[in-house]
Amino acid sequence: MGLHKPIAHLSRGIRQDFIVVDHICGDPDFEDGGNPLVRNCIMAGRDPILIDTFGCSLMGIDPQEVFYIPMAEKLGSGSMDLEGACIRTIGEEIGEEASGERRFVFVKDAVEEVESCSACYAYLMPALEKLLQEGLLSDLPDKICIGQGWRGKSGKIGVGSCTSGFDFCVKGCPPTDSQIYEELKEYLQSPGS
Repeated sequence: MGLHKPIAHLSRGIRQDFIVVDHICGDPDFEDGGNPLVRNCIMAGRDPILIDTFGCSLMGIDPQEVFYIPMAEKLGSGSMDLEGACIRTIGEEIGEEASGERRFVFVKDAVEEVESCSACYAYLMPALEKLLQEGLLSDLPDKICIGQGWRGKSGKIGVGSCTSGFDFCVKGCPPTDSQIYEELKEYLQSPGS
């Protein structure tokens, strides 16, 4: 089922009356942190879908690309309509603006992600950034596949147990960032990779 469908159905099955979101200091790249962005903001609302849509807008993410959000809206869990929403701001936001030049944007182009777990994906990003800094990422012959959507499929390069049928796979559920880095580095430096 992947992650998005269960999250969408969970939002329908467990109704919330009041949602509070800590947006004081987060990471726009992945939930394990490492690239903090101070926003000094706390959000509250009654519509979980609207809150997630608004959160996406603050981070410059198209909510349609966060698949559980439109799924949950279709199930009747809430609305994605920011224009029709009544959004009130109390006080001034103090903190860094999201510049659009996030730390991992450059390495995401090297990845073909299909329903990956956040932990697996979170470990992949710093490993790829390190390979980029060392000038090795440009030697990548194909995109790195990651996620549950690759189970039972074959391909060239994969990360995580879900890609165990690939020609080259960094095994683990999830593999650590150092494990991914070391194994990909060895792969990229081996003749004929």
